[in-house]
Amino acid sequence: MEFGLEGKVALIAGGSQGLGFATAYALTREGADVSIFSRNQETLDNAAKMISRNNRGKVHCIVANLRNPNELEKVVEKTVEIFGGIDILINNSGGPALGSFMKVTEQDWLDSLEIEVMGVIRLCRLVIPHMKKRGGGRIINITTVGVKKPQPGLVISDATRHFINGLALNLAVELAPDNILVNTVCPGPIMTNRLEEAIETTSQHQGISLKDAEEHWLNLIPLHRFGDPKDMGDLITFLVSDRGSFITGDIIQVDGGKAVA
Repeated sequence: MEFGLEGKVALIAGGSQGLGFATAYALTREGADVSIFSRNQETLDNAAKMISRNNRGKVHCIVANLRNPNELEKVVEKTVEIFGGIDILINNSGGPALGSFMKVTEQDWLDSLEIEVMGVIRLCRLVIPHMKKRGGGRIINITTVGVKKPQPGLVISDATRHFINGLALNLAVELAPDNILVNTVCPGPIMTNRLEEAIETTSQHQGISLKDAEEHWLNLIPLHRFGDPKDMGDLITFLVSDRGSFITGDIIQVDGGKAVA
């Protein structure tokens, strides 16, 4: 199946590992060029090598911090300089501090707002003008299934990601005349470093073994298995492709049925 992504340019936040990496890999497999950024040069270099090894699209990596507006400006400028524009924006970041409401700190909340909320706002504001110049684009926000079904110990993540869902719905309407489609994907328990941290937190908070904590998480999923990052990469590839050209303003969970259980 052809997705029409040959020659398209994607900017992917947090593209060096986890869901961001899986998305970068999937898009370059279909011929898109990708610019990935995160805070660690070594991790980025390793990711770029793996992405480039078997795929058609080019990859460029940039060290930048979502908390730094100046660095985000440079990321966008460099991406446009190298690839000529931006067609796709993937808003993705590592999750905020884990813990129940009374255990997380005020600083934990402020850090999350700066990264998970303001990072998305800043990137959208920087990228949208370039999409308009190209005659359209795609914005995908990666949030969490917790916006549909609360998750114990993930109060900050569940709360702050609601903001992004609301923003996406408004942008979908506002940007539709410019042929810019905006959608949100909500991952559930997908096997990444983040899920491993959540399992460890469950083990500590409940005083149970890691094996029992893992089983606890599996029991929340009707399919009774953890997702693969590839599941997210494949869905996002469809949404940003020509095949997904009539889908905007949607919030789609990728969670093995967790939200409806």
